[in-house]
Amino acid sequence: MNEQRLEMRGISMEFPGVKALDDVHFSVKRGEIHALVGANGAGKSTLMKVLAGAYASYEGTILFDGVPLAIDSPNAAKRAGIEIVYQEVDTALVDYLTVAENICLDMLASGQLKGVIRRRRYEEIAERALQKLKASIDVRQRVSELRLAEKQLVLIARALVQESRFLILDEPTAPLSGRETEQLFRIIRELAEKEHLGVIFISHRLQELFEICESISVMRDGKLVSRQLLAGQTKETVVEQMLGRRLQKSSREARPAGAPSLELDRITVAGQLDEISLTVRAGEVIGIAGLVGAGKTELCKTIFGSIPVTSGLMRLAGETRRIRSAYDAVRLGIGLVPEERRKEGILVADPIEQNMTAASLKQFVNRFGFVEKKKNGQRQTGSYSNCRLKSVIPDNVPLSCPVVTSKKLPSGNGCWPTLPSSYWMNRQKGSMSGRKRKFSK
Repeated sequence: MNEQRLEMRGISMEFPGVKALDDVHFSVKRGEIHALVGANGAGKSTLMKVLAGAYASYEGTILFDGVPLAIDSPNAAKRAGIEIVYQEVDTALVDYLTVAENICLDMLASGQLKGVIRRRRYEEIAERALQKLKASIDVRQRVSELRLAEKQLVLIARALVQESRFLILDEPTAPLSGRETEQLFRIIRELAEKEHLGVIFISHRLQELFEICESISVMRDGKLVSRQLLAGQTKETVVEQMLGRRLQKSSREARPAGAPSLELDRITVAGQLDEISLTVRAGEVIGIAGLVGAGKTELCKTIFGSIPVTSGLMRLAGETRRIRSAYDAVRLGIGLVPEERRKEGILVADPIEQNMTAASLKQFVNRFGFVEKKKNGQRQTGSYSNCRLKSVIPDNVPLSCPVVTSKKLPSGNGCWPTLPSSYWMNRQKGSMSGRKRKFSK
């Protein structure tokens, strides 16, 4: 097979107040596993959304095998054989449909399934795709009942049934355990080798890139600064290209732990958590690890009051507290950055200003019940700088604006700039194991 290459030439794009992409030249060939990296706000996701047809108002040209492509919609990208699995998987899934219906959604919508469409027919198609991924997911189960890692596999299976030529994976390993990551890498290698699938792999976990990718493109401030083979490169050189400066060697200094800030004493949630005890001291950073389904998310939501405690005690600064709701948690100075930020952590349709202060609006209300915009704006300006957001106009820009990423924003459930104290939970990966989800130190 001749080398078939997908190219983006001179791609530029602007959002209000921000040059998101600046004359970017990017390419990947079929059968290649190519890494795309950059710091937050570098333009990686925006560039891939252009390629996937999410944005039509861009400058430049997209070509496949030297032939220009008119990619101005997701359907146009799919017809060109380009499929994307977004980091925010819920944006591409229909919760109330089954796994099989979601996997075959494009085929059903485009009329690719000819004749009488029987449920068993598209269930068999979905089952075959999941078998390639070695995923044990019931195709008749509703997507709303799946975990985040399972939803991601559903989207990859959708790309398989479409026989895509290029697959874009945006932070695909973020919700996966180590074992599931290894399984995903095996699948990617097989697809690249046997199906001649070109894979664009976006990740902040540089070690993973050296394990799975052959070549790498680095972006910084909306520009492509390098494209090279990964062989002979190091993580340090890649980071320096991402940041635009040399890294300074630093040593980690041990700091003494303070008094206990948060104590869990045999916290139990029926069917989810079993007698978990944990102590977090002032100034201490605690990691919680475990496989998908081990109970990490449930523990965080229990501390935050979203899941009621069956038995056990919780103490804050030595004082026993009963947290029955997220309101109680925020009032006591607990914040949560949830696993599914777009779905559970922010108000997507509302402006940044409202999201920044949604959990602490009472601090900015005068005695007549009106929000003091000047006071609110002053706090927001400081928060905006601390979060390193792009300088768009906060009053007019909703979180659905592409230059704003939910990872950079304080959660709508607990706005950190206005919390009275600093109990913070960032749901990534943490050490729980076993069927009963017991905590192991």
